[in-house]
Amino acid sequence: YFNFYYHLPFYITSAFLFLGISMAGAFKLVMTIEILVAILGFYFFSKLYLSKPAAIIASVLYLYTPYFAVDLYVRGALGELAVLAILPWAFYALTLLITQSSVSNLIIGSLILGLLGIAHNILNIFIFPWIFLYSFLLTTINNFQKKFILVLLAFFLGIGLSSYYWL
Repeated sequence: YFNFYYHLPFYITSAFLFLGISMAGAFKLVMTIEILVAILGFYFFSKLYLSKPAAIIASVLYLYTPYFAVDLYVRGALGELAVLAILPWAFYALTLLITQSSVSNLIIGSLILGLLGIAHNILNIFIFPWIFLYSFLLTTINNFQKKFILVLLAFFLGIGLSSYYWL
């Protein structure tokens, strides 16, 4: 049983503490940032498939899903909220990597997967396969099988960026 804490939320919290903000204030700021990042990420991801008003509604609904709401209002789980905030950005970045392949999209996708890798240790075991499956289905449906190599490269680079944490 590996009992160790995730790093990303604590890095952000530490930055606020170094600025002189109290522990409670830093905690609240990190939660606020995670909420904003989640809403924006889900908006941009859903905007790829939906109209602008529908994407706004979808991003608000994402904020009020039961799991997100429990993590936010009941548990105050910074790590799980960080994963829920970064997850839509991972889907968005990989969608852009598959549909508009470029080095910058590869770098952004790798960085986001790396951030996801240090956001929460247990949720990554459950989330990475879904991201991988989404990418595989997107490349298969759109006949972009050759671009799946870019997705694999982004995964390996992202895991490499967070390998200090995993090792």
